[in-house]
Amino acid sequence: MEINQYFFDKIEPVLKWLKEKIGNDFVVFGSGPLYLMGVVEFGENSALNDLDIAIKDLAVVPKEAKEVHFRGDLNQKLFKINIQGIDVDMGAVWPGQEEIFPKIFKDPFVVQDYKFANLQICLEWREYVAEKYKREKDIVYLTKIKEFIKNKN
Repeated sequence: MEINQYFFDKIEPVLKWLKEKIGNDFVVFGSGPLYLMGVVEFGENSALNDLDIAIKDLAVVPKEAKEVHFRGDLNQKLFKINIQGIDVDMGAVWPGQEEIFPKIFKDPFVVQDYKFANLQICLEWREYVAEKYKREKDIVYLTKIKEFIKNKN
């Protein structure tokens, strides 16, 4: 698979830090795989809002990470940490995600020993969050994923 090397080079120091700090049992999901695969363009002038990391066990969260709640919901706990200028959001399964969240860890694609959610779960995840939260970004990215899949076939 061809990847956006510019994007990978930008996040690799963060991934290395995470691997050293929490181990290698995490998967990059959210927008990260979409940028990496070229589903969503990412270049020199692109802004990376944050990097989403799925973890199975909250016990690995670094002590310096701050607890935040997605959309103010106390059940949707994330841990935010800035690593080398990039905000990283780490989280485990939330109530209501018991069925979809574990899929992030199944069949990831691997680039230099770092795991990224595969395109099928990226599609399924975006469908889920677009429906649940109605955020414009999710709807746009969902459309881009479907176009990318259509063009690859």
